[in-house]
Amino acid sequence: RGDSRRRRYYAWLARSLVSATLFTILGNVCKVVSIGINVSLWDKHASPFGIACLLFSLGAAYFYKQAPLREKQSELPTVNK
Repeated sequence: RGDSRRRRYYAWLARSLVSATLFTILGNVCKVVSIGINVSLWDKHASPFGIACLLFSLGAAYFYKQAPLREKQSELPTVNK
């Protein structure tokens, strides 16, 4: 229980020191590094399919683009006579 509190505190501290984008990138890098370490140390930890799914999801996140904002329309429509 104490470890969980410490992790939440340090995550909160890191979020206050860096931007949201950098915090997300750091989280993804930590995931990839920890999976790489686990694959190199243990042979029955992650399946090739699981690693492929991870790489696919990280690639999709890399190429994601936010939709552009809509142009604000006037409140009252104009009527052409």
